[in-house]
Amino acid sequence: MHAQMAEMLSIDANRLAQEWESTTYDSNVGGIVDTSARFAVILERLGVTGDVDVGKLAQMEHDMLLENIELGPWAAEFLIQLRRRGYKVGLVSNCSPSVNWALNASGLRSHFDCEVLSYQIRAVKPDPRIYDHALSLLNCQAQEAYFLGDGNNGELSAAESCGITPIEVTWASGGRELPSVSNWKRVSDFRMAAELIDEEARWTFSR
Repeated sequence: MHAQMAEMLSIDANRLAQEWESTTYDSNVGGIVDTSARFAVILERLGVTGDVDVGKLAQMEHDMLLENIELGPWAAEFLIQLRRRGYKVGLVSNCSPSVNWALNASGLRSHFDCEVLSYQIRAVKPDPRIYDHALSLLNCQAQEAYFLGDGNNGELSAAESCGITPIEVTWASGGRELPSVSNWKRVSDFRMAAELIDEEARWTFSR
């Protein structure tokens, strides 16, 4: 998609991709308010002048996100079952404002008790503030919580440092192995995750 945009703008596709990447952090911490503003920043850096419709570029980006949504098997049912069993479920994500289009299209948004999106609270994983904010919204103590993630950005170590039990999801990490020094639990699908959380919760509250 960025190659198509670059062709429309008569600029080098690699430079556009590099500038997109270089604005990721600012976008993820709310320093850039939306996708249109992000493209405006990028075009200014690239020296693109003239009447460019950044709104159209933003829509192309959002359309690309929607086209690439791939939900794992049993994803919605996993969230539904957790909440039926009495668990509160939160979404914690490093993301830009563009994620709203993907979340709305995914159909999963209604299954979360809270959303902690980095661009809204101006903190990204592994910053402990993002975990503390989620715990506060869920009215949950760290020792009662489980954090499922693929381990990118040091998110599992950070969750553990906050007192949260980390669980690595290998369906999102290509099945890579954890370091041998880690004692984190791993799950390869949503059903396994639900069963493990039940097992861990029973053990925690029976002690």
